[in-house]
Amino acid sequence: FDVSNQPVRIYMGDPSWSKSDFKLLGTWFAQDIEPDGVNYRLPILDATHPLDVPVCNKYTTGFAEGKTIPRVFGTVFNAEPVLIDELGDGTYQINDGAITSLVVRDGGLVVAATVDLAAGTFTLNTAPQGRITCDVEQANQTCSAIVLQLLAEASMSAKTGTFSSVPGYTLGAYINDDSSKRDLIDQACISTGFAWVIDNSNLFNTVEVKPLTGVGSALLTDDDIDPDTFKPKRRILPAPIVNVHYSKNYTVQPDGLFGAVSQANRVRFGREYSVVNAINANVAATYPAINAYTLLVNKADAEIEASKRAALNTNIRKVFEMSAYGSAIDFALGMEIDTSMVSDMQPTAFVMAVEPIPALGLAVIEVMQ
Repeated sequence: FDVSNQPVRIYMGDPSWSKSDFKLLGTWFAQDIEPDGVNYRLPILDATHPLDVPVCNKYTTGFAEGKTIPRVFGTVFNAEPVLIDELGDGTYQINDGAITSLVVRDGGLVVAATVDLAAGTFTLNTAPQGRITCDVEQANQTCSAIVLQLLAEASMSAKTGTFSSVPGYTLGAYINDDSSKRDLIDQACISTGFAWVIDNSNLFNTVEVKPLTGVGSALLTDDDIDPDTFKPKRRILPAPIVNVHYSKNYTVQPDGLFGAVSQANRVRFGREYSVVNAINANVAATYPAINAYTLLVNKADAEIEASKRAALNTNIRKVFEMSAYGSAIDFALGMEIDTSMVSDMQPTAFVMAVEPIPALGLAVIEVMQ
């Protein structure tokens, strides 16, 4: 019997209870079953396991056999396609699937090509003289559209309404390596100021990183905490300046451009990102700057994100780690909890990490103030 990737439901309860009274903590996946001669071990993978696969496939036949089939999400600037047929003037692929628009350049200058939007391919109308690059658009333009596409490919779903607060910024990602679906979801969410988690129902849920409101949705007290485990874990320093890098150039070209390329385009083709910043005038310049490398396409969106991130980093913030009993096992990532009854802590805190240990009836948590 093959148990690999079979669902494993994790419940918590007392041996004296009926099964219906047990609480479902999550549905994970069996990695395999391993006999040791007497017993069996069942290594378990968590609910994010289906995302640990590459975004892209490989060519299995033809001129490009063994290479990565590239994928485009959203609006991408200056990406280098894959030559899939060298006959004639050359046929190239820029996306493993449909695209909505394409501009082809040779040595930095726009050239004519016969485009198959449905296949994400094009054939040059004249022989190439330099490096071929493309500006390309694909239908999944926002964080929510990108994440939902990747979840669907992994047979996963998102919690209803989870993207309601996520900004609809235009994003652009070009993948031509072994990056995983998890990697791209991380990039898309981070670019919009969010984190993410898979909940106990195996549903994807976003978590906004935002200032504390002073109102907690759950209570943590001194009595809940194992005092031997309570400790400051680290500090998050304030930032005098937040730089948000946007409009990524996927093929940096410091040279090799044709003579007719304008000076403005030479500058743009020669750098990897455009940058905007927000300044915290009251933060000492001796603290390190924050550099956020994003999938954002538009300057206005990058300016909004720079301002938001600057506002989050005006003061030193402390992160505490502890083992906590009771309701702590139900704390969710991103929850603001009431810590007014915890010694040496401010009124509320932001939950940054939760590791439930059902067998002990506790959770190891990290909170930030």
